[in-house]
Amino acid sequence: MAWNEPGGGDKQNKKDDDNQWGSKKGKNEGPPELDELFSKLAEKLKGVMGGGGESQSSDFSVKHLAVPLILLTCIYIAAGFFVVKPPERAVITKFGKYEEQVGQGLHWIPLFIKDKAIVNAEAIRSTRRSGLMLTKDINLVSVIIEVQYRVKDVRQYLFNVRNPSLALDEASDSALRQVIGHSKFDYIISVGKEDIAKKIENQIQETLDGYKAGIKVTTLALKEAIYPKDVESSFDDVTKAKEEREQLKHDAEAYANKVIPEAYGLSEKIKELAEAYKEETILNAEGQTLRFKQVLPEYLKAPEITRKRIYLATMQKVLSNTSKVLIDVPGGNNLMYLPLDKLMESNRVSEDESTQQQAKSSNNYNQVQVSTADDLERSRRDRRRR
Repeated sequence: MAWNEPGGGDKQNKKDDDNQWGSKKGKNEGPPELDELFSKLAEKLKGVMGGGGESQSSDFSVKHLAVPLILLTCIYIAAGFFVVKPPERAVITKFGKYEEQVGQGLHWIPLFIKDKAIVNAEAIRSTRRSGLMLTKDINLVSVIIEVQYRVKDVRQYLFNVRNPSLALDEASDSALRQVIGHSKFDYIISVGKEDIAKKIENQIQETLDGYKAGIKVTTLALKEAIYPKDVESSFDDVTKAKEEREQLKHDAEAYANKVIPEAYGLSEKIKELAEAYKEETILNAEGQTLRFKQVLPEYLKAPEITRKRIYLATMQKVLSNTSKVLIDVPGGNNLMYLPLDKLMESNRVSEDESTQQQAKSSNNYNQVQVSTADDLERSRRDRRRR
């Protein structure tokens, strides 16, 4: 008869009971099986609930209860396993209280007693903030920044701040308005972008460290810093006017750098030509004076003869430079000899000398232009004194 079948007397029942509870086993018997343990547990539960005796229905229900319990136990154990990847960190809590941190690998925790929170500590996250703000010189500027950050301390990141992303956004807005409010508009939109971005980054990091948020700001970029769209045309006009002013200023400086040296050089050249002209004029005047002084004693001795000789010499000099010949004059000869070859040669020589003299005079006039009122007045005074 099987141990779970009814009947068989008290002795058989007692033997069966001893076998079921495992209190009187032989030396060669092994440990109780799992079905036997669950059966004993069911017997105890039935005794507590006021049931007595054994029946075929109760043994059948105990066998069917063991299988679900085994499955639930396996599921419970399997559900406690989790894997932490290389760049991640897992925070273990026991009834909501921090217990420890674990790194990469396979780990197990008892469910409903302990819990886990896995955070990627190496991932670079980013957020973007923007807005219209007043500058130090009371101008509106539209600014956009992009903040890149990572988790510095997993425990602080999870427990010290309720919403780390929101805390970072609020710290970014605060730092952005503070730095922009202490900077001038022209500096913000031109040469000061890198400096302003660095100041904003330092201010954000200082705020986050004060809250112990466990966040490290890696980079901050000032993506845009421009005037508002509503006044874009006016600012474009101002910017264009400034650029034109700078261009004209540079052109004027370049022109001055070119003209001033040329003017200095031309002035020195004019001075040299004026000095040469002065020396030439003085020497000519002294030569004429010397000739006059040489002729004066002879003129005083024989005025008529000297006057006639000077006249003839002058006429010879004048007529030697002309090609005109007067014929058929009163008192003239009917037969005249015309030395055409000499006249033509003399004419060519005279024309060449005249051309050179005109060119020299024109060149001196164009280059020098030294006929000033002071020089003329000084010349008149010298003549009067003589």
